[in-house]
Amino acid sequence: MYMAPESVLDGKCGAAVDIWAFGCTVFEMLTGKKIWDCTGITDTLHLLCKIGMQSPDLYDEKLSKHRVDFLNKCLAVDPCSRWTADMLLNHPFLSTDNHVHQGEKEEGTQPSFGFKCG
Repeated sequence: MYMAPESVLDGKCGAAVDIWAFGCTVFEMLTGKKIWDCTGITDTLHLLCKIGMQSPDLYDEKLSKHRVDFLNKCLAVDPCSRWTADMLLNHPFLSTDNHVHQGEKEEGTQPSFGFKCG
């Protein structure tokens, strides 16, 4: 479910493949759904063909434009177009002081993660 298209088609691995898997995981964390709809898929080969030949559908009402853009950077089908981890760290989706995301606090405040540092 988390394999990148280039892994399915060419057996490639590396940082770009890891970014793809990360994007799949982030999508699942944000939406509660798997990146690939497996309805009607009864065998692994069918799923691998889907991963290798299609782009995932990122539509979900829970996703803001920054979230969708972040996921698009992680899930670019062309691995050369996929953002690196360093690039993703500077994406507005990960910013806590420049943008307000759905369900987050007002601009300039830090989100609460249920623990205190220090």
